[in-house]
Amino acid sequence: MSWKRLLVLLLITLCAACNDTSDPYSDDYESTLATAHIDSVALYEMVSFREVGEPIVTFRDTDTVQSIQG
Repeated sequence: MSWKRLLVLLLITLCAACNDTSDPYSDDYESTLATAHIDSVALYEMVSFREVGEPIVTFRDTDTVQSIQG
């Protein structure tokens, strides 16, 4: 087997192994989110697309957190 074929085979194997199969729109993801225990929800000021500033407001009361969680 030539080194080019080995390289291609190795690259295909690496790509297949690194593939993220989690789907945020699947039923499993939604049920996990729905059963997660969330204590608070914080809204942050965005300085840029890469930098988050200080929290603007944090909701800690159960009714508001459950309403946001849906």
